[in-house]
Amino acid sequence: MRDLIRASALAGYVDLVRELGGDPAPILAATRLRAELLGNTDAYIPFRSMARVIDLAAAELDRPDFSLCLAARQNIQILGPIALIARHSRTTRDALHGIAQHMGDYSPALRIALDDATGQQTRFTFEVLVPGIPSHAQIYQLGLGVSLGIFRLLMGSGFRPLLVSIPHAEPAHRDRYERFFDCRVRFDSDYAGLVLPSAELDRHRGAHDPDVREHVTRYLDAEGPADDVVVAQVRHLINRTLATGHATIRTVAAHLGLHPRTLQRWLAARDETFEAVLDEVRRERATAYLTQSTVSLGGVAAMLGYSQQSCLSRASMRWFGVPPSAVRAGRSGG
Repeated sequence: MRDLIRASALAGYVDLVRELGGDPAPILAATRLRAELLGNTDAYIPFRSMARVIDLAAAELDRPDFSLCLAARQNIQILGPIALIARHSRTTRDALHGIAQHMGDYSPALRIALDDATGQQTRFTFEVLVPGIPSHAQIYQLGLGVSLGIFRLLMGSGFRPLLVSIPHAEPAHRDRYERFFDCRVRFDSDYAGLVLPSAELDRHRGAHDPDVREHVTRYLDAEGPADDVVVAQVRHLINRTLATGHATIRTVAAHLGLHPRTLQRWLAARDETFEAVLDEVRRERATAYLTQSTVSLGGVAAMLGYSQQSCLSRASMRWFGVPPSAVRAGRSGG
């Protein structure tokens, strides 16, 4: 399933809504998003919720250019580990190919590409892969606005695209868009993207470390398919909430801005269930606590989110074939 994006895609959202005279709380509530999650590069949120929350803000504030204002507050760091690939690439073209190859780590819902239309010009395209979203206008503006910032980071603050193409109707304040991009903007286009000078893309950049780029690339490749971020995020949230006794599907779904049934469907699509992931996390943590710490068995039970030590004893027999005291003593039935 492609319906995910790093929560960092909304970095600066809450402050921007307030500065423009709005109240972000009811907008976030309507999309089931938590304010404290926005801007977090380690968290993922539903792509549709991200799209809706910027559409709602643009409509409520009567700012068709809301996403451009948001893009102006963001930088390459919202991409997470991919940012290091870009920063340590030999040329801007290499950086863009690296970003495109690993875009799924930021969001499986997006795709970027370079198309050499002529020898002197290269077309950069930005595409949304999630079907059924009512309006793409704000998403395109945000994506192109952030992309411009990345180009200026890689190619110098004075960089100007040759043309910006946006596939929606011309808004009332066209001048805001041309000031933002500092070039001609074509609306009602058949694609979302920027036309760039090819020579600029191939110019060698100054400071870059190919070893860092290779290391991050290997790390992202080893992480597996980007779609696995659903299970990884659930595991992460279970780990965070386990000791509080609140590692429930309702709590985890709320952190992700989802209804519990939606999260269960997402996990089922990956041949997983919440209960199975929770049990796996508990087993891993139990192994570490019982073999690498001196915490009492009652304490281990509490740290695993169990209300009673007897729950740990039954789980230990199921996992290891022996009581937790035997696991601690180094005797395993498995």
